[in-house]
Amino acid sequence: MNLQLSAGRAYQTVQVKTASAPRIVLMLYDGGLKFAGIAKKQMSVGNTKEAYKFQGKLLNVLSELMRSLVLDSGHKEADNFFFLYDHMSKAVRMANIEQQDASGFDEVLRIMGELRNSWKTMLVQNGMA
Repeated sequence: MNLQLSAGRAYQTVQVKTASAPRIVLMLYDGGLKFAGIAKKQMSVGNTKEAYKFQGKLLNVLSELMRSLVLDSGHKEADNFFFLYDHMSKAVRMANIEQQDASGFDEVLRIMGELRNSWKTMLVQNGMA
């Protein structure tokens, strides 16, 4: 099992290191959606430790997406993306795992799902997928 896990991690590392910046954004969206779904699921079954773990992973993805933006570029789109990522980060932090309030995760799943689908469409249309 450890060998499989190591091989999987090595494959992911190569995949990320060889991916273009637009493909990395898509990978971050995919990871964020995965982590939000797992956190919500773990919360619903009362596994707060795992829910917090995946909430943290989701916040790391959102932080990475924010860091990837060039905010002083003069492009209004970068500011808009920053606003969305910041909004999702706040929603995730407001999720109350102890009281099983999944609204923050639902918000991320909705917004990030739309962003991911639009981003994927853009990649396909530009021959980058």
